[in-house]
Amino acid sequence: MQVGALDMLYDQREKNLKRELVIGLGTSTLYTVAIVALVYFHILQIPDSVLAALNLESNS
Repeated sequence: MQVGALDMLYDQREKNLKRELVIGLGTSTLYTVAIVALVYFHILQIPDSVLAALNLESNS
């Protein structure tokens, strides 16, 4: 999905594999950090069934 978005935005530029990999890794990392922060601050809640499947205990 990220590669397709980059192709739409930069279709006239020459492709640079290293740059695309760095951008992909950066956006994936930012997305993960954002989700972890939302869960940490209880804005986004993980269902109990998922926690039970992972053998984790919720702190609530």
